[in-house]
Amino acid sequence: MAQTCSKLESNAVVVGIDVSKDHLDAAQYPSGDLIQTSNDTKGLRTLLRWIGRQRAVHVVFDAEISQKGCTSG
Repeated sequence: MAQTCSKLESNAVVVGIDVSKDHLDAAQYPSGDLIQTSNDTKGLRTLLRWIGRQRAVHVVFDAEISQKGCTSG
């Protein structure tokens, strides 16, 4: 089992996506390919086509959550 997992890890293609209100930034590892799209339906379609071409094994999202407007109890 460990051998299979290490083989997957060494050959893994990973796409990381940073989500913001206005746009989506994505990077592919290990090639370093980058894309930025708008955070709307058209941009998401573009991003999904790009991910498909990357043959990604893993896709990871990172979204910052704004604390603006929050109140403490």
